[in-house]
Amino acid sequence: MSQEDIFAYTIKKIEAEAKRKAEELNEKARDEAKKILANAAQEAENTKRERIAQEKERLEFELSQEVNALQIRTKHMELRTINEILESIKAEMLARLANLGAEKKREIIGRMLRIAKQQIPDGVVYSNAQDEGTVKGFAVYPYRGNIKCAGGILVEEKNGERVLDLRYEHLIELIFEKHGEEIYRMLFE
Repeated sequence: MSQEDIFAYTIKKIEAEAKRKAEELNEKARDEAKKILANAAQEAENTKRERIAQEKERLEFELSQEVNALQIRTKHMELRTINEILESIKAEMLARLANLGAEKKREIIGRMLRIAKQQIPDGVVYSNAQDEGTVKGFAVYPYRGNIKCAGGILVEEKNGERVLDLRYEHLIELIFEKHGEEIYRMLFE
């Protein structure tokens, strides 16, 4: 073999070795690129899952807040409606008491005056203008004047220290204060 042939053979061998090494490097680069892409895809999937979980958590929280707000509004509406019903019942009771017949009013006022006399022996009495004649007719207390009320009486000690409020409005309020829970249960449970 000539020197040229040896040189050409050596070059071919070097080229073949370089080509083989280049292919090896390319194969390694492709494998490394695949690994990098797989890792990037996995990181992207993890990030996506994390963001989806965060968004789900945020939406669940917002939904919970909306549900709570709706429950509060509903409870307020319910309470307002219950209060309106109770107020209408009070108004109906007051209207019925105010429109009692003369004999029934006389009977009620007489009982009120007997109760008042036991609690305030020496006093003065007030009533609405409509019941003035009935109250004066019993002559239990000196009549002091008219007050604005649906009915009943107001008795005041002569020294002004105590007042016994037996007006219909006040008595209805006392009934609802004392028996409010029972009334609520009867009406709404």
